[in-house]
Amino acid sequence: GSRFGRTAWAQDTWAQDTWRTAAMNGGVGAPPVAPPVATLGAASGEGWGEVDAESQETLLGDTSVLGAIHSFLFGDGAPGPTALARNMIIGRYIVRRKCRLAARELFPLLEVPPEAGLSAPPLKAARIIAHFRGSLGGSVSGEVTVHFPELATQEAALALKPAPGEPCLGTENFSFLSEEEWRFSRKSRQELQAAFGLGVLNLFGVLWMRGALASGLLPLRGPITPWLNAGSSFLLAYAVAFLALPAARLGAITALNSRIRARNAQRRAMAGELVERVK
Repeated sequence: GSRFGRTAWAQDTWAQDTWRTAAMNGGVGAPPVAPPVATLGAASGEGWGEVDAESQETLLGDTSVLGAIHSFLFGDGAPGPTALARNMIIGRYIVRRKCRLAARELFPLLEVPPEAGLSAPPLKAARIIAHFRGSLGGSVSGEVTVHFPELATQEAALALKPAPGEPCLGTENFSFLSEEEWRFSRKSRQELQAAFGLGVLNLFGVLWMRGALASGLLPLRGPITPWLNAGSSFLLAYAVAFLALPAARLGAITALNSRIRARNAQRRAMAGELVERVK
């Protein structure tokens, strides 16, 4: 997302659109541990979703046969909200923590959590600190603190103000962000079965045609024969790709989701450790 600037905070339409996007896509879930969760998405398996809500609605609202085939082949885009919605959620959390917190409290909010967990150096949170123009403060009880003066302004409070009734990250508990997992498709099982059946029918039809041409069952000879052979080869490649592409995508999604679950578990563990440290 773009850098949080005062000019952006001052725009009422920007503030309304961004918190509505966050409300639509970044709801708070109920994790199995104490800290609350703000659910976010993943893009390319390693980052976060960049598909806006309008694009998601367009993809999911297409109930045509072509829409089902497109979803079967290519999916429905990256899960979760835009980077802007993610930054809105993080910004609200910082504001509710009075704009001054320990650097390691930001670790469970990172896109890629540090492998060393809470033992990692404070600069591991540099991405969040730089984005919100924070500054490192002194050490309090051995903890390096971060101050976000621009988020302490009235303009920031207005821009980050959630809609009435919209859930926010907690003020007392430490929070973590949880990535949504990739889905093969958001279409119904019947629609996907129809698309798969079309692919299988297409493949068997092409194989039958090639066999019929080779055996003479279709007695087509003359100048058209080379064109028929070339056309059948193209149709065979298309039929194979129609089934191979979703199969390859399913394998990639399985691998991506495994890494997403590992990152979510690491963020959850860090948030739980922060809670234990203040008890």
